[in-house]
Amino acid sequence: MAVETPHDYAEVNISDIYTSPKGKYLSRVEAIVKKRLELSGIDCDPNAFFPTDVEQERAIEEIAGKLRDEWASSGRGFRPSDDAVRYARPTFMAGLTGPRKSGSTYNYAGFEQLVHISSGLSLLGHLCREHVE
Repeated sequence: MAVETPHDYAEVNISDIYTSPKGKYLSRVEAIVKKRLELSGIDCDPNAFFPTDVEQERAIEEIAGKLRDEWASSGRGFRPSDDAVRYARPTFMAGLTGPRKSGSTYNYAGFEQLVHISSGLSLLGHLCREHVE
């Protein structure tokens, strides 16, 4: 895939290109970041350069598993995986604030997480957390 020159960005219609692993946006940003790392003398995959918070991702995957297991009786999406993808992370984030609402300890670590933030899509789930509490 070619990376745009002289600038490494392009206009992206987020309603057409989503930041899911199936989307073009994630792979395009990955190629841009890889090129930027190489130009800086860093020979590293973007996913390795921006590692995830393994403990946090494990907790989110546990929530996703519960959502998939409960889908038959209380699912909201078309498939169990729909609920897992849409609600696991916002459910985890909502649980961080606690009863005092004193702030979040959510860790925005990991390359894919940074790409979601750059698109603004990850914030939608956080803003809609009252729908999953």
